[in-house]
Amino acid sequence: MPIELKTVYTKDRLLKFNKVVAASKKWFWILMTICSLLVISASVFLAIVDELTSKPIAGLILIIAMDIIYIILYFVAPHFTVNKSKILNTVIDYSFDSDTVTSHAVNSYINETSTIKYSVIFKVIKKDYDLYLFTARNRAMLVDISSLSSDQIALLKNTIESQIASKKINWKD
Repeated sequence: MPIELKTVYTKDRLLKFNKVVAASKKWFWILMTICSLLVISASVFLAIVDELTSKPIAGLILIIAMDIIYIILYFVAPHFTVNKSKILNTVIDYSFDSDTVTSHAVNSYINETSTIKYSVIFKVIKKDYDLYLFTARNRAMLVDISSLSSDQIALLKNTIESQIASKKINWKD
């Protein structure tokens, strides 16, 4: 018997998803931090030895500007753009079978049904009562599982774990 759920893509849910996507890029943030610290350290060293010229200053400004742009894009801009999203307030009915997930989405722009096999899902993240089924790096099905009983959540978890490799699943209870 399939597990049936209804999810509304609210502003809060879409912003939480954005945070999950940003957090999933931990290597990007680590690399960006290391590179920024190296450029800042080199600039400080050049200033100490009185060799700081316009080129290193321009590089420092460019790195800091890029850091600020990425932070704005991932953490600030979504708060201003979410209200214009065409998927805001979309109602999606999900049905989880033993080998497929079916979704039916309805709003003023969309009225479609799709069925995918679990093999299309390359990453699963459960955080609180939100389940994110990633089908691309920045695209996922957002599933509200708050209406499920603990037994149904366990059944859903078992269904997903039987179809998707455990290393692709991040299930936090």
